[in-house]
Amino acid sequence: MTTSLLISDRDKEECKGIRWFVERSSSEVDLITLVHSSDSLLQTLDQSLPDILILELDMLDHHCYQAVYSRILSSPGMKVIATSAEATYEKAMNALKIQAIDLLIKPHSPARLQSLLSFALREGGANDNLKTDTSDKEILTYKDLFIKKKEVQHAFDVMAFQPENEEQLQELATFIRSYSFPAQVQIFTLSSFVICFSEKASFNATAETNKLLQFWHNQYFSPIAAVVNEGSSSEMSVQQLYQETKNMLHLTFYKGYQQVFTFTEAIKWEKIDPFLTSEEQREWIDMLNHGENKRIKDWLYEHLLHIQPPYPEPSIIRTRLTSILAQIRRYMRTYYLDHGETEASYQNLFENIIYSTNLYRIVQDLYLFIQSILENVKKNRQQGSMDAVEKGVLYIESHYWDPDLTLLKVAEAIERNPSYFSHLLNKQKGFGFRPLLTKIRLREAEKLLLETSMTIKEIAAVCGFQTSNYFSRTFKEHKGTTPKQFRENTRVL
Repeated sequence: MTTSLLISDRDKEECKGIRWFVERSSSEVDLITLVHSSDSLLQTLDQSLPDILILELDMLDHHCYQAVYSRILSSPGMKVIATSAEATYEKAMNALKIQAIDLLIKPHSPARLQSLLSFALREGGANDNLKTDTSDKEILTYKDLFIKKKEVQHAFDVMAFQPENEEQLQELATFIRSYSFPAQVQIFTLSSFVICFSEKASFNATAETNKLLQFWHNQYFSPIAAVVNEGSSSEMSVQQLYQETKNMLHLTFYKGYQQVFTFTEAIKWEKIDPFLTSEEQREWIDMLNHGENKRIKDWLYEHLLHIQPPYPEPSIIRTRLTSILAQIRRYMRTYYLDHGETEASYQNLFENIIYSTNLYRIVQDLYLFIQSILENVKKNRQQGSMDAVEKGVLYIESHYWDPDLTLLKVAEAIERNPSYFSHLLNKQKGFGFRPLLTKIRLREAEKLLLETSMTIKEIAAVCGFQTSNYFSRTFKEHKGTTPKQFRENTRVL
């Protein structure tokens, strides 16, 4: 059966280029007609309606547009590919009104044009012979993805595609539906990805998936990832295949996008404790208190960016990251940074940890945030506008963990006489160096008792107390209860 193509564009070279491309890339198109004006377009449409129309929207004024629209409506089998040099809302709406299968913005890529032509040929009314006969094949439905069924007549290869930007999901779904697969493929669009089923070994699924990814990248330059699940058998349900393939997409959290992951068996996640251990909590407190940028960066890279397979499930790593964030929160409160722009940045980082699809970017954002916090603390220490007492208190806040911290060390750090600083401190705060240091240490100890699983001995050490016995005795003297009783009675489980 003859398939006709009408190319309508004011640019004669553009028309010739498309014709040349079609003649060499598709053997199904038998008749190609070129027109270069709205009048000749209408005359041609009046004489014979083509199976496929490539239409430059910019050549149509309002009157001509309505005339073309009416002729397209009179031929529901005609497939229209709209083109324009204007990436505007108006052109997009015009393309929708004439029921175009897509709007190509000039200069458009050959790969995208080929995909749309393949789709038009496959779906066009004059090309029913090109459609795969599905009368003797099992037809899957969305219900099959979510309800377990034991009886499956075929084994499947499963391909799944996920855009990094979820807003492009529908665009990706349209692109995949227009792609010319070598054999029948059933396509389902889900909330964050597109999944495709084909009969096992009906074509090379991995090679075809790589080709589709390349076509997408040539057109949109935005990252997507794909997985190919080749591990099915006729004994597996579609629901099981769907769940396995969905889990495989989580690998993008570690590996990123713009690549294809091929599996022959279900992915297995390593089980780990998501929370920081007592030793790790103590290490983070120590790194933050000492402002050790490099040590923090090395820790993040070693423990989060050098993870080797089998990987933990991404939700476990997200929980681990929030456990680190809790230590940063404690540090922020110590230096009164939990407000304003810093607090807003903290909230954005928390959202990023929960929802970002890429571990590498999360870790980078986390490190940069910690770096800014440490810089703020350092800047506050160096501000010349602070008086001697403010400088001294800030120094104590920054070094309370040091069991050998003395009034002399603080006075030397702020370049004041110890006796004079002690006099100023008593005058402004109403108490001297030792009571202030004890107050700060106990405040930090309370936070650690409530927010961590560190032992009493570990908390005593990181808060600057010489021994755990001295810590317990001092805590009871000021709080009326032992650290252990305080934790048991106050901690929210």
